[in-house]
Amino acid sequence: MRLRQVALALLLACCAVGLYVFGRVTGGFLAWFLFYVFITGIAYEWATAVLTFWGVSVEIEAPRQALAGDHVTFSIVVRFANIWPVFWLRAYEVVPVKWRLHMENSAPTVVPLWRREVTLRYVVKDVPRGVFRVGNGLIESGDLFGLSRVRRKVPEGPMVIVLPKAVPVRGWNISAAHGGGERRSLQHSPDDIHQVIGARPYEHGDRLSRIHWPVSARLGALQVKEFQGHLSSDVVVVPDCSAGSYAKLSGASGVFELAMQTAASLLRHAYGSGRRCGLVAAADPYVEVSPANTMDTLERCMYTLAAMEPVHPGHVVELLERVRQMNLRHAVLVVVSPRIDRDVAIALTNLQSQHAVQVFVPLGSNVGIESARLERNRLQAMGIDVHLIRSAADLSRLSGEGGRYGSTSI
Repeated sequence: MRLRQVALALLLACCAVGLYVFGRVTGGFLAWFLFYVFITGIAYEWATAVLTFWGVSVEIEAPRQALAGDHVTFSIVVRFANIWPVFWLRAYEVVPVKWRLHMENSAPTVVPLWRREVTLRYVVKDVPRGVFRVGNGLIESGDLFGLSRVRRKVPEGPMVIVLPKAVPVRGWNISAAHGGGERRSLQHSPDDIHQVIGARPYEHGDRLSRIHWPVSARLGALQVKEFQGHLSSDVVVVPDCSAGSYAKLSGASGVFELAMQTAASLLRHAYGSGRRCGLVAAADPYVEVSPANTMDTLERCMYTLAAMEPVHPGHVVELLERVRQMNLRHAVLVVVSPRIDRDVAIALTNLQSQHAVQVFVPLGSNVGIESARLERNRLQAMGIDVHLIRSAADLSRLSGEGGRYGSTSI
C-alpha cells in the first residue's frame, strides 16, 4: 500500500512539473489554467488525506447483554476535531462474523459534511447466542471525486453477552425424580421442616437467623443450618458440550442451541420456584457454579451457557463421573444431552445411586424419534426420568410425573 502511494505521489509531481513547463513555454491561458487547477486538486486531495481524520475520536455504544432471538442495536459515534467537510463516511469489519447474516444494514454510509458528530447505526435481527466483541474494524472516508480514500482503526467496543432465551416450563415435577432407590419429595410434615439435620458453609444471601453458631465457632467459619425440608431442594444442571455428542447429528448446531435453551429454561424455572440452582459444565476444563438461590448465581449460570460451544474434546461420561465425585448432597441432577447410549446409561445409573437424576434429551426436528424412544424406555426401566425435547415448546407440556412414564407429547 505504501509503495502504491509513493508511486502515485511521484506521478502527480511529474504531472505538476510537466504542466508548469508547458505553461512557461506556451504562456497561454489554457496552459496556466490547467496548471492551477491541477495544483488546486492536489492541495485538496492532500488536505482531505490529512484533515479528514485529524484528531478524530471513535466511540462504540452497544448493550452489554441481550437475549438470543432479539434485535440488537449498536452505534459507532465519530467525533471530528475540525470543520473540514467530509462528504461520505462508512465503517468496515466492526460486526462479529456470526452477526453478518443477521444485519439489517451491513455497511451504512452517512454524509457528515460540516457536522462535528455523526452516528453509524447497526441493527442485528434475531441475534444468535454467544459472547461477542464489536468494533476492532475500520472507518473510511475520502474525497468528493472518489480518487483517494483514508482509513482509521475503530477501537474494540464492549463485550456483548447474548444469553439463551428461556421459555416457560410447565408440568415439570422436580421432586418426582428418583435417587438412591427411593422417591425424594419436598412434601414434609411441619416437624420435618424445622428439624436440623446438619450444617453447610455460609453463602451470600443466606439468612443470618439460620447460622449455626456452635458449629461455626467450632470450625472457625460461618455455617448455616440444614433442615429436613431442604432435602432435594438443590437443582444442578449438567449441560453436555462434548464435540462427540453432536458431531454426527443432523442439524448439530440447532440441536446444541436447543440444549442451551433447555438448560437456561430449567435453571430459570428452578430459581423462580425458590430452589437453589447450580451448574456443572465441561469448559476449560470444567465450570462449577455452586447451588444458591441468588440472582448472582443464576447470572453466572446464564453467562456460562451463553459462552458454551460444542467443542470440548472429552466424552460426556467423563463429565458425569466428575459430577458423581463432587459433594452435591441432596441435589437433583438435571443432565441435558442428546447422547443416551449404553455408556451414558451406565454413568447415569452410577449417578442415580447417590442423587436424584433427570435427563433432558434435545433431539431437534431431524432426529429419528423411534431410536430415541427405545433409549428413553431403557433408561426409564432403570428408574431414570427422561424427557425427549424436539423443540422449546415441549418444555411447556412436560408430564406432571416428571417424565417417568412419558416425558412429552412425543
